[in-house]
Amino acid sequence: MKCVNLKLPHAVLSLVTKAVFSSLKIFLIVTLAMAGILPAGCGKERTDESKLNRITVIRKAVLAASSMRQDVPQEDIEELALYLGDDNEEVKIRAQYVLEDAGGYMVNGMLICLEDSDPIVRKGAATALGNAPVSQQKVTRALSKHLTDSSQEVQLAAIHSLNELGGEHLNNQQEVAQQLNTFLKQTSEQESKIAAINLAGKLQEAGAAVVPTMQSMLIGASVPLTEAIYRAWGNIYRQVEDIPLPILKDLVQGLSEVKNKSSNAAEATLKRLGPNAAPAISALIPLLKSQEDAVQLKAIEVIAGVGPAAEEAAQPLGELMLSSKIQKVRQEVLECLQQLEKGAKPAFPQLLTALETFKGREVSQAYLVIDKLTLENNEQQQLAKHYGKINKDVRPRLQTLMKNWKEPSIETVKELATWLDAQGEPSKELESLQAEVLNIYQSWPKITPEIAQQLVEFLPSKQRTIRDRSQDLLEQHPEYAKQLAPQVARLLNQQDSLLRRTVWEVLRNWDDQALTAIPVYVELLEREETPDRVEIIKHLARFPEQSTPAVPILQQIADQADSSSLTNQAKQALEKIKPKAEVPSVESSE
Repeated sequence: MKCVNLKLPHAVLSLVTKAVFSSLKIFLIVTLAMAGILPAGCGKERTDESKLNRITVIRKAVLAASSMRQDVPQEDIEELALYLGDDNEEVKIRAQYVLEDAGGYMVNGMLICLEDSDPIVRKGAATALGNAPVSQQKVTRALSKHLTDSSQEVQLAAIHSLNELGGEHLNNQQEVAQQLNTFLKQTSEQESKIAAINLAGKLQEAGAAVVPTMQSMLIGASVPLTEAIYRAWGNIYRQVEDIPLPILKDLVQGLSEVKNKSSNAAEATLKRLGPNAAPAISALIPLLKSQEDAVQLKAIEVIAGVGPAAEEAAQPLGELMLSSKIQKVRQEVLECLQQLEKGAKPAFPQLLTALETFKGREVSQAYLVIDKLTLENNEQQQLAKHYGKINKDVRPRLQTLMKNWKEPSIETVKELATWLDAQGEPSKELESLQAEVLNIYQSWPKITPEIAQQLVEFLPSKQRTIRDRSQDLLEQHPEYAKQLAPQVARLLNQQDSLLRRTVWEVLRNWDDQALTAIPVYVELLEREETPDRVEIIKHLARFPEQSTPAVPILQQIADQADSSSLTNQAKQALEKIKPKAEVPSVESSE
């Protein structure tokens, strides 16, 4: 074959030669990098691929050192720190994996790297120390020094790491707070601001020094930044009783802006503050009148979190409960009033109306609120006055509440008695209401003469519950026996045997306090149609001294020419009573 002699121009030949040598140089660098021979200082000039290969080599060295409980070589640590600060995300992630493998064996080395002259190395070291598993105070102290680093990227890395470790571990929180103030005023990056604000929140009360700066940032702030500020305030003030009112007002304002997503963060912060948010109640009350139910609901939840200290909001809540047409709002108000416990008392008039007009779950909730209140005489009186109008589904529980009143006023006793009066035609509903009222009276220490009179009128009732409870109450109040015994005794002329048995039980229970009925007994004995003449005679024989007015009629019955039980009983009674009638008085014997 004949060789062709190509004569290339000198310029072209020069370019070809440079290209060949450049290719050889790259080949050598890659080969050395893969072999792990390239020195650490060359890391800045490595390609991404060679960096990844170098990280693999460092990982092997780290695993070997940790298995022998030895420190990782400092040059490897420095190179790893360089990669942690790299712009390539994959390089940083791979380096992070190696850091995790190293555990605590790199902490000292990274602390040294933190003082490196190269900001990239310092940034990587600051990032790495955020995962330090040991000696947190030692690490946090070193990181806090770099909040004033000449490189803002290093400052940010230190902030991120302190966030990871927790600012509560810092023993120089006041100093860190001032450094964060400076950082926030200098940086314009939102991510950096949020990181610094998060750290300020972790400084707890010391973070209050950063709050004025945060307040100034709220104007025109983005949603993420606003949310970060609200969260930080929640952390800073969660255990502070005297929270500055401007802070609370800013949070309430943020909560009211429901179209802004940061409203949820403001609500969450206020709820987190709990009872310490009590000074915000006056600012929350106007929100209950908002045209937007979402605003109302948020305000209600915050007030509920304040608890009994939110008494000022009770009446406005009660008014909202009655006026709102939205079921969820009404139910949330009722749940909120339950959380207020005794602080819900100003809403009592509205709750009373709710017991009359609400149904189902809502009326039950209204009762639960009242159940937690300590009612004064005037409130007990109002409850008694409205008792018959209250939803019958909740009245059984209300009975239990009212029966526990130890000494209700006489006005309360009278108000409840109005429901004993028959209203319209007798009905099961009316009888049930009367039985409920009598049940309540059984637990109260006193009734009025008017009520006692009504009890006598209830004895002939066909409703057994009413009859039995009336009997029990009459027996329970013998102080009315002298007044009522004649009226009760007259019921013995009724043909209803069950009624007569009830009457006898009452009279026998009253015993000698019912002697005012003796004239009635005499009158009944004179009537042959009286059903219980034998029982009347037996009863008179129990009180021979007081029964002497009955001697004439008893003698008349005893003189009958028969041997009936009535005649025999009259003779026996006369043997006890007649001697008492024949005994002369002291005056006549003289």
